Amino acid sequence: MIDVILVKSDPIIEQSSIRAEQITKSLVKKFSIISLGWNRGSIPIQYDSINRLHSLQLFELRAPYAFERFGKIKLMMYFPIFWIWIFVKLCRYRPSIVHSCDLATVTPCYLYKVLFRKKLVFDVLDRYAMTYVSNKKNSFFTIMYSIINKMEEFYANKSDTLITVADNMLLTFRKKPKNSITIMNCPIDSFPNKPIAEIDGYRLLYTGAVRQGRGLEILCDILNDLKDTELVVTGKVKDQNLKNNLDRIKNIKYHGF
Repeated sequence: MIDVILVKSDPIIEQSSIRAEQITKSLVKKFSIISLGWNRGSIPIQYDSINRLHSLQLFELRAPYAFERFGKIKLMMYFPIFWIWIFVKLCRYRPSIVHSCDLATVTPCYLYKVLFRKKLVFDVLDRYAMTYVSNKKNSFFTIMYSIINKMEEFYANKSDTLITVADNMLLTFRKKPKNSITIMNCPIDSFPNKPIAEIDGYRLLYTGAVRQGRGLEILCDILNDLKDTELVVTGKVKDQNLKNNLDRIKNIKYHGF
């Protein structure tokens, strides 16, 4: 019998966010745990690196990401297949608790909770309605926003524990379970006594996926006109054209993933 299964719609390892990997490494100290992820990118995952994460199983089906052109629409055809794979895995291992990351994975996890009377942890990294639905003011996007928002509200309220990454995000849920908490994305270690290097000018740091929609396009325009300001970027490149734009600007330094 498995204690916990964590489910996320990316490969979990070698990602811009290490939140799920940190959660798994923490839980395995006390519980038996399996992580289920989806390897839908074009870059193969090095399976020797999987050994650093306890019992990771990946769904190997190439599919687009939401930030790609028409990616949100195309993904709708792939998610039911992914959900079936998740549900079969849950039925096979029968975990006592399912830790579902975001709306992309919660549907089969909730079905498992209801059918087998198990516990569901809903870990919300992004409110999908706010993050992925266009803010164009027309009836189609208004309906889509409403539907996705109501789904998130429903699953949050029906979960046994709701986790968000910020207090402001937790407040966006109108109804939530008694066990609701904010767990921020934090680094593994802190160095309170580490000396701070003195630099001339002003330095900005961006850590995360290098892709559209994260403000990097605006920073490129701003930094191009500033002399004494430097932008340091670290993160996985998901948009090569944007990465090329960063490289063209002298005071933007990319230091890899």
